[in-house]
Amino acid sequence: MRVAVTGGAGSLARAVVPALAAAPGITAIRLLDPVPPPADLPGEHRAVDITAPGLEAALADCDALIHLAFVVHRGGPGRPRARRQLRRVNVAGSRNAFTAAAHAGLKTVIHLSSAAVYGAWPDNPPRLDESAPLRPNPGFAYAEDKVAAEAELAAAAAAHPRLRTVALRPPAILGPHALPLLRRLLASPVRPAGGPPLQCVHEEDVATALLAALARDVHGAFNLAAEPPLTPERLEAATGRRPRTLPAWLLQGLQRAAWPLTGAWGEPGWAAGLRHPLLLETARARRELGWAPAWSAAECVRATLDDAPCFPAASQ
Repeated sequence: MRVAVTGGAGSLARAVVPALAAAPGITAIRLLDPVPPPADLPGEHRAVDITAPGLEAALADCDALIHLAFVVHRGGPGRPRARRQLRRVNVAGSRNAFTAAAHAGLKTVIHLSSAAVYGAWPDNPPRLDESAPLRPNPGFAYAEDKVAAEAELAAAAAAHPRLRTVALRPPAILGPHALPLLRRLLASPVRPAGGPPLQCVHEEDVATALLAALARDVHGAFNLAAEPPLTPERLEAATGRRPRTLPAWLLQGLQRAAWPLTGAWGEPGWAAGLRHPLLLETARARRELGWAPAWSAAECVRATLDDAPCFPAASQ
């Protein structure tokens, strides 16, 4: 099987691509990214922008596409323009990638989505399965774009019935290549008082799920998450830190005030997760993908805070 990977120079590709290279049956890997990947990352690099023409040619002779390219956030001055740029890459770029894959004759497209598509809401059930409605929290551009990208994936599947499509929905992806934002949040000197349990998943377990989705004749969405969820007490034990607690409303206000100046602490919209629950049911992934996380949630946190290199987000 010949596999193409968008966002091939991004942070998650550093965990996914070596797993692909080690998997039996995968004969070639094509890394699609405007930026060259690290020299030690296996695969053939093609310098392409997923929003530009020519993507179909870059996918020629491939059997499957793993779509990782996604810009997480851009805060600071010029934010309205940055939001348009994010939408262009995250939504129009995803549409272009899925359509190009279908026109190039690929059999499979796997899109890395996010648990954020469900939103953190006070009326969420104890666990959300894949049938739960997609209702991202207002103002959380990352979640809104993930929902829109899933809609583009569904449209591609409807227009091209021979194309097998899969969407994986992980919570925060931790591990040696975790995004700088996640590292900052884990090491933050403050946390909200109380707050719901949180979920995460290790990058290696995400790679395992991607390989299973490639190998098995499955369709649709799959939740991924490590267990058990991180209560504030478990998180303190995993990090070895006891941060100061502040009211969630105050932290949200501080973050909202900082957002026009810097994106270092993420978007205001995601802070709803500090106040409301969003826990995933992963039975479908266990049943149909044969997937089970090898890393507990606490182990994910410790692996992220170890002295490992810190990489940028997807370069698209």
